Amino acid sequence: MDAPFGAVSRVTTKGLTEWPVVGQYRARDPFGDLSAGVVIAGSPDLVASNLRIVVTTPDAVATAMAAVVPLIDAPQASDLNVTAPLSLAELRSGVSSDLGAFARTLLWSVLGLGALLVAVVTLADVLVRRTDLGRRRALGATRATIVALVVFWAGFAATAGVLVGTATGLVIGGQLGVAVPADFGVGVAVLALMTSVTAAVPPAFFAATRDPARELRTL
Repeated sequence: MDAPFGAVSRVTTKGLTEWPVVGQYRARDPFGDLSAGVVIAGSPDLVASNLRIVVTTPDAVATAMAAVVPLIDAPQASDLNVTAPLSLAELRSGVSSDLGAFARTLLWSVLGLGALLVAVVTLADVLVRRTDLGRRRALGATRATIVALVVFWAGFAATAGVLVGTATGLVIGGQLGVAVPADFGVGVAVLALMTSVTAAVPPAFFAATRDPARELRTL
């Protein structure tokens, strides 16, 4: 039909049955094959010949089969034909589990290496600024102030890096056609920032425990 109006009919033993067409629809997955059909309201004496069950996770396929099949009142056992992608569901579940484990390992490895790099860079920065930090200690700055200052320097640089990295990742993902979930992007950004700040704490304590008089003698 070129337009959603008209009628469809069927000839049965009871004669000609006609149904008016009152609208159109576009079936969504996994019912895409129904887009070429006609949806007709059922009658009380209608006997269903096809039942489709949609599950949201591969692990639910076997459970859904075990729960639904006993509820179907087929005239004969041979009249019931059940088609379920059990092997595909098991394969998908296994692949999803492996990919999840690999992704977690990769994420923790990246965070660990990033923490080590931040610690080394922060320690190098502390050694470069040791005279300035010693001067601050000599002028009355407490050890807590020195720790907070070093952590602030590292956190400021990490925040800039996290923002640039997240934006770059979103742009590259968009160009590749990969939609990155917002909660995942925010979670990774927060983890990266927390890791950077935590890694900066040991060098900060090292800077705070240095003897200011000894550091000032290096001027």
